[in-house]
Amino acid sequence: MAGSESKCPYCGSKSFSGGVKSPDGSIRARCVKCGNSLIFPPQPAAGTIGAPQKDSKAVGASPKVELKAGAGDEREANLQAKELLIEGAALFNDKKYPAAVIKFRAASDKVPRNIDILQALATACSRQNLLYEALAAYTKILEIDPSHRESLLKASMLHIQRKRYAQGEGFLKKLIELEPGNAQAALMLKIAEDNKRLEESVAAMKRAHEAQVETTSPIEIITGLIGAAGRKTKIYASGWVAFPLFLIAIRGVAGPDSAATPWLLYLSLFYTVWLALSLHELGHGVCALFLGDDTALKSGRVTLNPLSHFSTIGSAVVPLFAYLAGGVVFGWAKSAPFNPVNMKRQPLGAVLTAGMGPFTSFMVSYAMFILFMVLAAAHNSIHPESHVWFTAALSDPIKAGAGYLEPFWFVALELTALGAVINLLVGAFNLLPFPPLDGWWILKAAAPRLLTPRVERKATLGGVLALAVAVATGFAPLFLYPAYVALSFYYFVSGAAL
Repeated sequence: MAGSESKCPYCGSKSFSGGVKSPDGSIRARCVKCGNSLIFPPQPAAGTIGAPQKDSKAVGASPKVELKAGAGDEREANLQAKELLIEGAALFNDKKYPAAVIKFRAASDKVPRNIDILQALATACSRQNLLYEALAAYTKILEIDPSHRESLLKASMLHIQRKRYAQGEGFLKKLIELEPGNAQAALMLKIAEDNKRLEESVAAMKRAHEAQVETTSPIEIITGLIGAAGRKTKIYASGWVAFPLFLIAIRGVAGPDSAATPWLLYLSLFYTVWLALSLHELGHGVCALFLGDDTALKSGRVTLNPLSHFSTIGSAVVPLFAYLAGGVVFGWAKSAPFNPVNMKRQPLGAVLTAGMGPFTSFMVSYAMFILFMVLAAAHNSIHPESHVWFTAALSDPIKAGAGYLEPFWFVALELTALGAVINLLVGAFNLLPFPPLDGWWILKAAAPRLLTPRVERKATLGGVLALAVAVATGFAPLFLYPAYVALSFYYFVSGAAL
């Protein structure tokens, strides 16, 4: 076997296998790392270097011996480097770039300051996409010959590709000084300067946007949206206040025993569902905007304009038929889109944006219940003969004792009771882990990434089948179990306090 100081001339490895000693004392072995077959001659006497032997597959080299450098050593290294360079060129022409890189590296180790070898190494590394090593080879050439034209151009191109514009511009300016008429260098310099300005502009805009997002609270965002809203949007948004006044007028004209009372309840239900869905989507949009994504804002969903969130099928037809068929409200509004890529932290940004919709619904439900309690207490103090309290039944959201509910009290208590119920159901339903509901986004962010694509392909069909089976078997209320628990709490509190 070769001596312990023997190295593979191609890859520098010291690990060999299959050492077979020949009668003349030479050793045939194979490099474990690169697989080249080598022949190591007998150990030479002190002060001499054994001549390399040739094998049918590769060229071997003598073991490295610690001697003082001399003319013989340099000549031997040059011969070995030349042979390696020829072998590497043949491999390069055959498009065997990894093997060619190994040959050129070995040749460069033999003769470190040979420009031809370094240039061949840089070209092979570029073809192999070893850009850092190619750049190092070109830089070494420029250390030997600072006016090497090709290395100046290639090194500048690699620097620009790595977005190191200052270094690339420096090499190109030096090349233009050497060759004032070099059109390629002038074009590359212009490209580098344009890219540098573009990168600086984008970075400045990003810093300004991040600073604005960090210093802007959700309340300031909503206030700014109201202030920036156009006249038409403000007129439409005022409909949220005008519609309850319209219901009060109908109640006052029709009277408590009129046949229009059920339809008045349907209109109240329609208004409450529309408002609940609009606030739910507004919560998504404001949260996404706060986290740095303005997709919903550009889509016109971050607004108090009711028409921007209204879906004819999901906000009117489906809820009404679902209520008439089984007393259950089901519907949807135009979704507020968001792009997780624009958010600073992932998957936290997507989770927060998806969860903000149900959170908004729950907070609105709680606020509506508190408002119902205040209004009911005020009504009972004004009309002591009548007692009003909350019920968990959606078809009969309030209960009134003896006494007459005047139009204002009737509409105000119905809307607040419906608001408490509907928003609670909307929030609980959207937490179901089925696409495209909010619970699916939360589940997808929490699940392992390897399972996400496989689950995502079957999740929609699985969710539809699960809901269909639940409705057919009567287990649909189990999907909204948290909402019913909260409704029971509302019922208990209102019964005890009122």
